[in-house]
Amino acid sequence: MKKSLNAILIPVDFEEASLAAIKQSFNIARQLQLHMHLLYVHDDGGILRRFFPPEQSLELKARLSADLSVIGQKTEQESGLKVTTHVVTGKIVQKINEMAEQVGARFIFLGASNANPDIIGGNAIRVIRSAQVPVFTIKASQIDQNRCRNILLPLDLTAETRQKVLAAISIAKVYSATIQILSGYCGMTSPGELNHLQIQFKQVKNFIEKEGIKCTGEILECESDEPSFIRMIIDYVKARPTIDLIVITTQAEINFIDYFIDSEATQLIRQSPVPVMSIVPRNLGTSSAKTF
Repeated sequence: MKKSLNAILIPVDFEEASLAAIKQSFNIARQLQLHMHLLYVHDDGGILRRFFPPEQSLELKARLSADLSVIGQKTEQESGLKVTTHVVTGKIVQKINEMAEQVGARFIFLGASNANPDIIGGNAIRVIRSAQVPVFTIKASQIDQNRCRNILLPLDLTAETRQKVLAAISIAKVYSATIQILSGYCGMTSPGELNHLQIQFKQVKNFIEKEGIKCTGEILECESDEPSFIRMIIDYVKARPTIDLIVITTQAEINFIDYFIDSEATQLIRQSPVPVMSIVPRNLGTSSAKTF
């Protein structure tokens, strides 16, 4: 029997970004009555083990548990929901995914902690690419964005588009939000591809509106023959301050992340001025435009 997904998992490292992620989760957790789980992963396999004897490591873990419990109590008071805290030892990404499975997480809200409050770190990218449930990425600079008025849905011609559309619809219903769909093409786009894009655009818009969601959008042409769709999306969001969330799919990575050549999804997550909901696509085996 499939496990009920009635929880929301928020990894906490006590940095500003993870505290922002907690606050960002309140609305959706309340609407769906999700049990909130705060998780701290104590990685004792790294440099700490070299400098701290086992007894000091246990003492540190006890202090971390007490500190996380304080945050949990505050979160419970502010959200009005049940909150459980967990402090575990192990590899960060592995333990986050294990805990998500264990508690039946429907979503992961991830504070993208980094020395720069507007950039996300390597562990966040690893979680996004390996998680089995949608991941909301929150930066420290987005701490006051606990709302969702408009959802931006960038479209392409991949088979995963339907999954992205369904996810955006589910979130729009929670927040009573509008979905804005965005497609782009450049001068090198063939007439056939452009026609396919226009057909898909209309199909997606009609599909969303049949679900009772207000939908707007447009198809933009790149300003040069060397398209930067990521730049187009970022500029589009910056020019429209009522967009509060971007929904994308990411490609599952079996091997380690290439830090030197980022995927387009990673670039978008790192540069986005608003939270991003990332979904690891499932293999459908069909063309997205034919499924609407």
